[in-house]
Amino acid sequence: MSGRVVGGQPSDPRASATGSKGRADTAEAECRAGLYDQGLENSRAALVIARAAPGSDRTKVSELVGDPAWGANLDLALARVELAKGDKSGARTHLAAARNGFADHADPFQKQLLEQLSKALAGAT
Repeated sequence: MSGRVVGGQPSDPRASATGSKGRADTAEAECRAGLYDQGLENSRAALVIARAAPGSDRTKVSELVGDPAWGANLDLALARVELAKGDKSGARTHLAAARNGFADHADPFQKQLLEQLSKALAGAT
């Protein structure tokens, strides 16, 4: 499977999806480590990769990578980065998307992050 981009499109959408998940996972790890600039870069790259796959959407990417909460994880990482950078509006937007995307799929760590971000944004003006 190749993740190469050919003619502006990934040569294999499954490779694109797994590449996107890898970047999203890396972004989450970087955010946890306080490396917000790198986390934001990898979060955005994951989103670009996922969008570049022909006809892809978050549901399809989630199915391809076998993670029903893939898009929600991406939004959660983006919310953390936006909050760390001081963009409270962007953080609220991504946090709302993450909450909607997790539905019943959030694990305890994700639930904890959602709660922490909600509290941080509740106190932010």
